[in-house]
This record gives sequence, C-alpha cells and structure tokens, in this order.
Amino acid sequence: MKVAIEGMDGSGKTTVAKAVARNTGYKYLERPIENFFGLDSKTYDEMCIKMWDMNEPNKTLWFFGLGHLLAVSGSENQNVILDRHILSTYFWDGNDENQNVFQSLVDCGVLPDLTIILYADLETRINRIKERDSKDADLILDKVYEEGYTKMLEFADKYNMPYIIVNTEDRTLDEIINECTMIVVEHMKDESEHCKQQDSTQEKILKKCKDTMHNH
Repeated sequence: MKVAIEGMDGSGKTTVAKAVARNTGYKYLERPIENFFGLDSKTYDEMCIKMWDMNEPNKTLWFFGLGHLLAVSGSENQNVILDRHILSTYFWDGNDENQNVFQSLVDCGVLPDLTIILYADLETRINRIKERDSKDADLILDKVYEEGYTKMLEFADKYNMPYIIVNTEDRTLDEIINECTMIVVEHMKDESEHCKQQDSTQEKILKKCKDTMHNH
C-alpha cells in the first residue's frame, strides 16, 4: 500500500511521515530520483535547484513527475510512506498548459492508495518554519504564503483520490502522529478485508466456470 503525506510547507509532512513509517513498519520514501540513481544528497539538491531556477513549471513537472513514477513502480508489493507526492507537485507546478502531463502521470499509475493531507493555517505554518530555521529559504518564496489546499483538493477530487484531512493546529506532535498512524493502520485493515472479499468472489467465479465446463 502506498500512502502519501501531503500538505503545505510547515504543516509537518516530513516529521509525521518518518514517524508514521516507524510506527507502521512501512518504508519511508522522500526523494525517489536520488534513491533510484544512487545520487548523494548534495548532487540531488543541486539538480533540484537547477530545475527550480529555470522557473518553468512545465519542465519542472517532468522532473518531479519522473520521481513519482519511480516511487510507485520501484516499490511494488511494498508498503510505503511517501513524503510529498503528486498533490505537492500539482500545487507548485500545475497550470492550464500541463494538465495533459498530469493526466499522463495518473494514467501511468502514480496515484497513491491513500493520501493524508496535513492542514495548518498560514500563521501556524510560518511560525513552524521560523522555529525550524529562522533563515529557511522557504520563507522568501511567495508560493509558501499561498493558501494551496484548495488547489490540492481540486486535483484530489478530480481524480477521485482517497484522502483524509488532518488538522494539525493547536495539537501536539504526538497527537498528530498517533492519528495519522491509526489512519494508516485502519486503512490497511480495510484493504486486507477488501482483498479477502475479492479472493472469495474470484473463487466463486472460478468454481462456477469449472462447473459449467464440467457440465458441458
């Protein structure tokens, strides 16, 4: 099962994603391109900076879209917590000109089985970023100050993505992590039960086919 942890900068994605992965035993995955090509973090960071410096969302989308494809295809039959995924890319790079690219990514199977969207208002997010690092480069990016959740949800609803919104305001980190962990565990149980029901249905269909063949 693939679970994406999404949200605006300062909502707590990385901290929560790592903790949920530890709690559930899922694999934690943040930078699939770096992992796939065996790059060191510095080299990958430099690649990302070059992409962002172009300020051309249509090109940046292809780069990070490849990462999404690698994240999903490279972890088949594994339970994975994805730190940022398609919703974050859509917020940063989605526009009227590249909807066909996003459609292609969806057609290639990049959508996760479940998305947890961490919500926090602008003031809360900016305060968290400053607490993390008062000189954080994110603080000078105009888009960080946008209310990007509406755009994320528009994409999620367009493609019927299963998602749950977790409000992180006025809550302790442990409370947020525990809620997200329980969401993943419960969803895993539901998926397991669904698979059992599918197996049972398939067995009945197979038996019916065999009986039909035998009668003929």
